[in-house]
Amino acid sequence: MRIRLELLEDTVFGSGQSVPGAEDSTILYDDGGYPYLRGTTFKGLLREAAENYICWTGSDFGLDELFGKGGVDIETERKVYVSDFVIPQEVKKSFDGFSKTEIHEATTYIRNFTRINDGVAEDGSLRSVRCIKKGLVFYGNVTCSENDKELLKEIIPMIKWLGCMRNRGMGKVNITVSEV
Repeated sequence: MRIRLELLEDTVFGSGQSVPGAEDSTILYDDGGYPYLRGTTFKGLLREAAENYICWTGSDFGLDELFGKGGVDIETERKVYVSDFVIPQEVKKSFDGFSKTEIHEATTYIRNFTRINDGVAEDGSLRSVRCIKKGLVFYGNVTCSENDKELLKEIIPMIKWLGCMRNRGMGKVNITVSEV
């Protein structure tokens, strides 16, 4: 299945790294300098949505068989595979001749945060985070058995927020599913 992921709000696909003296948290970039979302991250969000689906519907479709189980690699015919989510090639072509820095500036920006205590910024609390601009669209693929497609088509759109700082209103997404 082909998954279209549109950013409705700015978001952070965290890399777990920082840029000393510039960014306390930075995002994932591919070799060309474009932001992307790891497939394993999306798979984790998909598993979380599936757990919620089970709670809400009472159905039992074999969660571990479909997604695996914490550190144990379970090989089954039903296992779900998720590719990385990337900016489409047509969009990348529009950046031909641009440097990685120019691509970063066109697709991301740095946002600063600070902790407020009694109406005053707390000393040493300034943080800089690189954010991906809303409006960007990413595509990825989810591969599963034919028998699980309808179930996943129901669960995937349940993902409404992703990335770091979801609790700060960032990372709202619209996800649509289509056949490849």
